[in-house]
Order: sequence, then structure tokens, then C-alpha cells
Amino acid sequence: MAEKPGDEEIREWHRRFAVECNNRAWTLSEAQTRSPEADSEMLDAAHSAAFHWRKAGTALHAARADMLLGHVHALLGNGTLAMRYASNSLAYVDSHDSAEWELAFAHAVLANAASAAGNSELHSRHYAVAERIGRALPDPEDLKIFEATFCRIPVPPEAGKGSTRLTLRSRTCRRRITSDSALPPKSNIADKMGLTKCSLLHVTAAPCGSRWLDGLDK
Repeated sequence: MAEKPGDEEIREWHRRFAVECNNRAWTLSEAQTRSPEADSEMLDAAHSAAFHWRKAGTALHAARADMLLGHVHALLGNGTLAMRYASNSLAYVDSHDSAEWELAFAHAVLANAASAAGNSELHSRHYAVAERIGRALPDPEDLKIFEATFCRIPVPPEAGKGSTRLTLRSRTCRRRITSDSALPPKSNIADKMGLTKCSLLHVTAAPCGSRWLDGLDK
């Protein structure tokens, strides 16, 4: 009879599944178009990531899982659910010592949720905050990662008249992946969305920017 896995082994598998589902959902969310099957997969992956993070992560992981759920539900037109998740995420991020890139994401996702919910005032307000913070991000990699999501969010009519959309010098970002779990010295993007140490899995390109990398919390 196989030995029953211990608590730490179960926790490690939850972390692995959380990472895999998290990154799959964000990848699908960046697509210019998706089939109904891809929409379903994106939603399933986002909810699965939230489940696994709540089994093995921290309050920060849970807040970032809510951020992903808010974004995915907004993309699918589920305004009420999107607002609930996005508001919870922003409340956490805003009440802690969060990085600028994280604040930009939280406001961008809430803008997307508000747009899906038909709240034009909230959409415009949080879009403007997200754009202001995002435009000022000093790290080019942070900017690329932010833009990969921000370019999928509807532009408020008044913003379209008076401002230009965030643009990047390079619209395609390549990512190098290895199976080594140790971080290279300059992996300053590896902990995006709560992953403090990472294993990179494949090389790919994102047409609208670059998302955060796959990773495993240690």
C-alpha cells in the first residue's frame, strides 16, 4: 500500500498546481481572441489557482488570486462577480505596503471590472490611476508585464480623447525558462503575483507584452 503523503508534500503539490493554474489563466487572459473553450479553461484555471493558493499560500497569494478572478470575470462580462473579486484584491493591496506594479495591477483590474459592471465613473477613475502608476514604473520588465494586462482593458471614452495609451518600445518579450528551481541573480520579476522563487518552464512570446513568470514558492 502506498504511503500516505504528509502535510508538507500535499502543501507542495498545492503550490505547484496553484502556479500552473495561475499562469495558464493569465496567459489566456492576454490573448486577443479566445474560443468559448478557451474562455472556459481560463475561468476554470483562475478558480483552481485560487483554491490551491488558499490551501498553500498566504493572504497575499489569496489577494492576488482575487485579482486574477476579478480580471477573468470582467473579460467574460461577469460584472458583479468581477467587482467583488477586484474590490477585495484592491482593498488588500491598498492597505499593505505594496509595490507600485501591484497597485497598478489592482487598479487596472478594478477598472476592467467596473467596465464590465457598467459603472463608468469607477471605470474611468481606476483606469486613470492604473495608467498613471503604470506609466511611471521604473523597471522596463515591470512595465511590459503590466501592459500585457492593461492593453486588454477598455479605454474610457474621455481617456481616449485626451491621452495616449501606454506603449512599449518592444511589443514582443521573450522569456527564457529552465527547470532549475534556483533563481538567477537578476530575476526581479520572478516574484510577480506572489512567487518568491521560480522554475521557468518554456520559451514563448507574448504579443501584447510579457506576463510574470512561472514559479514555486519556497
